[in-house]
Formats: sequence, C-alpha cells, structure tokens
Amino acid sequence: MKVIQLASGDLWAGAEVQLYHMACSMMGQPDVELCIVLLNHGQLEQELVLQGLSVIILDENSLTGLKIATELWKITKQFKPDIIHTHRIKENIVGGFVAKITGCKSVRTVHGADEFKNDPFYSKSRILALMDNLAGKFLQQCVIAVSDELKEKLLAEYSLSSLAVINNGINIPYIEKKALERIVFNHDEDRLNVCFIGRFVEVKRVDLFYELAKKTISNNDALNIHFYMIGDGPLWDEVQQRICDDKLESNIHLTGFVSNTAPYIKQMDLLVFTSDHEGLPMTLLEAMVLGVPVLARKELATIAHVLCGGQCGYVDLGTDANMGSLQLLEILKHRKERVNTSICAKQRVIDKFSIEMNVRSYIQLYSDIINR
Repeated sequence: MKVIQLASGDLWAGAEVQLYHMACSMMGQPDVELCIVLLNHGQLEQELVLQGLSVIILDENSLTGLKIATELWKITKQFKPDIIHTHRIKENIVGGFVAKITGCKSVRTVHGADEFKNDPFYSKSRILALMDNLAGKFLQQCVIAVSDELKEKLLAEYSLSSLAVINNGINIPYIEKKALERIVFNHDEDRLNVCFIGRFVEVKRVDLFYELAKKTISNNDALNIHFYMIGDGPLWDEVQQRICDDKLESNIHLTGFVSNTAPYIKQMDLLVFTSDHEGLPMTLLEAMVLGVPVLARKELATIAHVLCGGQCGYVDLGTDANMGSLQLLEILKHRKERVNTSICAKQRVIDKFSIEMNVRSYIQLYSDIINR
C-alpha cells in the first residue's frame, strides 16, 4: 500500500517524535511505500533525512493554503497513495480535501487533548475550527486517538464508529542509543534529580511543578535535591523570574529547549507530570525505557493506564504543592522501591508500547479502511 504522511514539522515535540519513530519503522515494511510531506523545515525533517528517508517540504511560510493544497494534489496524482494520514489542524483540512478530490482515503491522528486549544493556527478563526471538524466528519474515514482517555473526549465531536485508538509506540534501541549522547551534567553521587519536560504553557502546569520544587526544597533538610525544567514556551520568562525572586537558582535549573532529552532523562531520579491534560507522552515512554520512575497527577488517566494503575510508577500526585512535596520526598528516600518500579515499567513498554506494535496497528487500520 502507498501512504502519504502529512505533518507540520515546525516543532520537535511528542507528536513529531512519534511520527519520526513511526515513519522510520514503516519504511522497513515490505508492503508499505511511504511519502512524507512536511509544511516546515526543522528538526523532524533533519532526523528523517539522517535515517535515509526522503522528505518533501511545502513551506507554509512562503505558500498560501491554496498553493499547498495544489502542490499536495500534484504529489498525490503522481504518487497515487491509497491513504493520506494527517497530523494536526491545517494538515487535516488540506489532506482531507485533497484525498477527497483525488479519490483516496484519509485518516488523522489526534496526539493530545490540548491540540484543539493551543494550536496557534487553529485559534485564529472559528471558521477554521468548523472546517477542521467537518473535515474529520466528512472528508476523512477515521479519527485516531493515542489513548482511550482521548477517545472519550473526542466522542463529543465524532461518532463512535469513526474513532479508533492506537497507542504511541517507541523504538527502544534508538532511545537507549540516544541516551548515550554526552551532556554537561553534575554527577555527584549524593545528588537526586527531579525533572519536568514539556512546553512552558498553561496546560502543562509549570506553575504547579515550580511550587512543588519550591516546597520540596523548603521541606527538605537531608537530601541533595535538584530540579530541572526542560523545554521552552511563553511562560519561560515568568518561571525564570520567579526562580530569581525566590533565590532558588542553585536548586532549580532551566535548560531551555533540548532536542534530545534522552541523556537528560537518564540522569534523573524522577520525572514528574503536572499537566491538566496529556495524550500519551513520548517522554513517559522514554523514561520507562531508561529506568527512570514517573510521578503523575491522579487526573491523568492515560498515564495511570500505562503505569498499570501505579504498579509501574506513581500516579497519585494532587494539586496541593505542600502535600506533593512530602510525597516526592518519600519517593526519593526509597531507592530500592524506585528501582523495582523502573524494572516493571521497562517491561511494560516492551510488552505493550513498542514501535513495532504501533506500526502493525496502523498498517492493519490502513488496510481495513482501504478495503471498505
């Protein structure tokens, strides 16, 4: 079968990392011919090219929406795909329209619950929001959620019959290799490292992580604990200012955007998810592969499911920073428990969240839709 993967490629975040893993694995399938079309130059393009994959760029910074659709139509007429798989808002609309007029099938993956609220292109126009919704209902044959929790949210917009769930998957040897990259890091034996990884936006609750770190530093008088906030975004300056105002520069560290988070994750003793909503974060799977335990808010049902309700991690963090800091200190004091939890977590990824399982599920879904 022939498949076009259509994505923005402007960021290097969870959705882009998942697409990278999926595309690399899919290219190795004997019954799949892949064409990758991105709307931006960037790290996703670079990483794909490094793996020997060819990428077509329809640069949205220099092309109008109509011109992008026209160029995609030309690519489609030449490549003759069986299916166009889209990722994110603009791509859903353009890809769904081109698929319809060329007679091929189309599906979309929704990578996170906040995708509807935080995509800057999406928020520009209520008309655009309606177009995206209509494309999912009438131009595309399936809306794919990366978790059961996300599927439940999408039921407000789409019929049950049009929805499917395919969990994110991860290339385990690739992540283990990426984790070996050298970084500048303090390796003191008595040091305990806790981190947040993600965009500095409201839905990720960087404010809660900061308060958790601040309270932990205040409540702790025995452990050498350091907090790392990895990422960037509109709230970065605000967090930096709070660190300076509270004189916590020696214990709370901002790294900025990091393209390869694996070597940083490997140095951590705990990865914390404070978000209001999550899909199925790739950083969660990376931490599980690299033997780093995870603490997540109790509201994050998908993470709780991945961590077997707490058997493979800690899934009962609340929004009270003082209580959370005491919980965090208890976790950090019990190294043996953390190690046992991490062993369980890695086996969970091997059994249920490998990229091989993910790609097999996508290929089966493609086949089912093509043969309808």
